[in-house]
Parts: sequence; structure tokens; C-alpha cells
Amino acid sequence: MYFPYVRGRQYELLALRELVANNLISKNIVPIVEPVKLSPTLVNMMAEFIKANHPISIIRNPSVGTFLSDYQKVKQDSKEATYRDKFEEQYKDSNVIKSVII
Repeated sequence: MYFPYVRGRQYELLALRELVANNLISKNIVPIVEPVKLSPTLVNMMAEFIKANHPISIIRNPSVGTFLSDYQKVKQDSKEATYRDKFEEQYKDSNVIKSVII
């Protein structure tokens, strides 16, 4: 098994999404993503991994970026609330390995 650790910046998330969508990533590779912000790119990448039935690890308490403040300060009925709701729903999926920094 190989666990590459990546910051969840836009281009890394896009690369991971393309790899899994095109079946170019081995089942023996489980990316660990430390998201830097709550974004549609993060949500779409998670959706592709779930759709492909491929495991991915998402760190829920990242130490870099604005993910936590974005997540906590989302206003209801905003587009960010939609991303947060999708993130929460996808985070419950069995393909998403729930991870934290200790």
C-alpha cells in the first residue's frame, strides 16, 4: 500500500479526480488529503472516488489553510452551504477514511 500525502489545493485535487475518473490509480494507492479550503473541487474529487469505489483519506482537522473556518462559518442558503452539506454526506461514505492530525 502507498499513502501519498497531499495538500488539498485545487490542482492536486483536480489531478486526483482525473486519475480516479480515468482508472489510472491503483487500488493499492490511498491518497491522504489535507484540505486547505472548502471548495467544489474538493467535493467533486470526493464524489469521483466514491463513484469509482476507491478509498481516500480526508483529514477533518487540517493544520494549513482556511478549511476549518470556511466549514464553521458557512451561512445557511449560501453556495458554500451546498458544498458543506455535500462534504458531510460524502464524508459518511465507507470509501472515505476518516482521518485527523494528532
